[in-house]
Amino acid sequence: MSETKNTNKSPTFNDIVMTVAAAGLFILLEHKEKKKKLEEKDLFLIKFSIEMLEQLKEKTKNNISKDEEKMLNDTLSNMQIAYVKIKEEKNNDDS
Repeated sequence: MSETKNTNKSPTFNDIVMTVAAAGLFILLEHKEKKKKLEEKDLFLIKFSIEMLEQLKEKTKNNISKDEEKMLNDTLSNMQIAYVKIKEEKNNDDS
């Protein structure tokens, strides 16, 4: 019989950031791999993830480590850049 390890650990700040970003990142990845046509609801979910990360950044200002701050800023910046590019693509496809 296999032994189950107890992996009950509290979520880290990085876990929280990635959980918030996950929905938007999943849609971006699907679109990038051309597995899914981008719809307005997808743009909304990506933007919603970005806005949640912006709120997290605001609410944790001066209260997280430099590494956590960098991870949050990098994730947020990458999602914002991807969102702008994907929105421009969609606008070009719709014209």
